[in-house]
Amino acid sequence: MTVAFIQVDLLFETPGGVSAPELGGAIDLPLNLARDGGAWTPPSSLAGALRSHLGDSADAWLGTPGGDPETVPSRLRLLGSETRHSEPELLRSTAINPVRGAAASSTFRSAQVLPAGSAVSLYLRVDRAQRAELDDLGAVLARWRPIVGRGRSTGRGRTRVTRVRLRVLDPATPEGLRALLGGREEQFADTRWVREWKGSTAAGPSAELSVGLVLAGPLHIGGGVPQQDAPANRAPILRRGDSALVPGTTWKGVLRARCGYILRSCGQPACMPHTDEGAACGTCRVCDLFGWTTSAPGRGRPTGHVGRLSFSDSVVSGEIVHRSHVGIDRFTGGARTGLLFSDEVVESGSLTLTVEPTRPGDQLTPADRGLLLLALRDIDDQLVGIGGGTTRGYGSLRLSGAGRELLSELAAEHPTGAAVRALLQGAAA
Repeated sequence: MTVAFIQVDLLFETPGGVSAPELGGAIDLPLNLARDGGAWTPPSSLAGALRSHLGDSADAWLGTPGGDPETVPSRLRLLGSETRHSEPELLRSTAINPVRGAAASSTFRSAQVLPAGSAVSLYLRVDRAQRAELDDLGAVLARWRPIVGRGRSTGRGRTRVTRVRLRVLDPATPEGLRALLGGREEQFADTRWVREWKGSTAAGPSAELSVGLVLAGPLHIGGGVPQQDAPANRAPILRRGDSALVPGTTWKGVLRARCGYILRSCGQPACMPHTDEGAACGTCRVCDLFGWTTSAPGRGRPTGHVGRLSFSDSVVSGEIVHRSHVGIDRFTGGARTGLLFSDEVVESGSLTLTVEPTRPGDQLTPADRGLLLLALRDIDDQLVGIGGGTTRGYGSLRLSGAGRELLSELAAEHPTGAAVRALLQGAAA
């Protein structure tokens, strides 16, 4: 009998990781922790993605699903994992009430994520496998691109395999028995017995939309960590490294709200979550595109569904500066004592909005694409801003270059334009 050990090395292309809400305290969604206090990626969190990736051969490697009268156990055993990372990032966000345009009550939340560049090694074992089977499995694993943890629709947790290592041991030999009993380091120590596959460097799913934008006014996305020696009354901007960041949660929230507003303005159904009167319905076009959740599920009812669109974080190229403000005394008309404060803002620069499908091979209908373009046109017309302070001149953006050319699809003679007009008029799109 031979025993095969497989090591799959994964690299985080975007921030992500497995959360542990049960550990929540000061942080609502802290990272799952190992015994040594570092972040941990449970193998069970990767098993479902692995089954999906293996496709038709999933049952042969991972067994048949429970409940099958002829259940077959898994031949592929997930032994454990090791996560390597630098300092985790802390992200903060809040839902917006679409009626008031301000933060919805009790929706402020914080989440810990592993930074891009973090790595996970998954360790597998296979008993009684033929070498040809193992070679096929290694080649398939090298093309794996799982999403680890939550936040799929906001670009979180995208990974790719960088390397797959395989070692086949024969316990009937002294060398094989020594390696088998010696633990993980011994099982992969002798490189003469290890075969490797390099992971694919091909790009992931093609973007539905990739839109360039330039700042038309100061931009402030709050929730950042204060810089060292910064005054206590300075509101920090969200950063990634030394650059300002527009997180995917911001894009998703702004575009969802605007798409819903457009549909309702034309008499079409679109629910209004995070309001006193409304909640996500799970059936309208907005819920289909952006996903939905419910806070009061009944027994056996679904608690939500991931949206069809994923919004990536956007790094802003531009210098971060400080803008000072002061509160005004309504009686004297002068500055009020103790109300001087400042914001960190980006006053000029550019960024890119990238929208991708959450499911490989999925494509938007012309009507759905047109609805997104209408929302982007409203951003370009500066009817909608992003971030904080939009009522005092912050957060205005303009489309640039190819982004402006996309709006030509809304012309009446273009298929996208015709489809979105049929949608907004209530006809079949």
